[in-house]
Amino acid sequence: RHSCIAARAGFGDLLIGASALMSEANGLDPERHAHIREAMVELITITESFYACGVAASVYCRRDPAGSVMPDPVFANIGKLLLATKIYDMHRIAHDVSGGLIVALPGPEEDHNPETKASLLAVLGGRADIPAEQRLEVARLIEDLTASYQGGWYSVISLHGGGSQEAMKREIWRNYP
Repeated sequence: RHSCIAARAGFGDLLIGASALMSEANGLDPERHAHIREAMVELITITESFYACGVAASVYCRRDPAGSVMPDPVFANIGKLLLATKIYDMHRIAHDVSGGLIVALPGPEEDHNPETKASLLAVLGGRADIPAEQRLEVARLIEDLTASYQGGWYSVISLHGGGSQEAMKREIWRNYP
């Protein structure tokens, strides 16, 4: 369970970066648009909560007589329980920040079709100084991370990888001093 925490913190970093790029491509500045800032802060808070639990589980590890080290079970299980439930919030926030472009994207075959490419880029542009192609690439990145087959796999493995939520709750209860 401890190793999952770091993996999802890294995944959260990817979503934070992609969401920041998407906001920029959409012409929304978190300094001026409170709803974007709030969404980004929520995404950062979730991600750093995983990381903090991973660090705490490592710092407060237990050493057995043979010298093996085990992460603190309370912090490890809290981190895993958080990521099991918060992965869906992370996806929702990235979708919200994207402004619906993910669901409105044409298929990749249309992006590369010379007959439709120019009109699509004219319609799907965002900020004037950011090429529409770049905006579409960022939207596809968020799609790949959250709404693709692989994105679905991240959700399921976060929810059930390393044991059920009930198992995590029992370990927290059993090991809490």
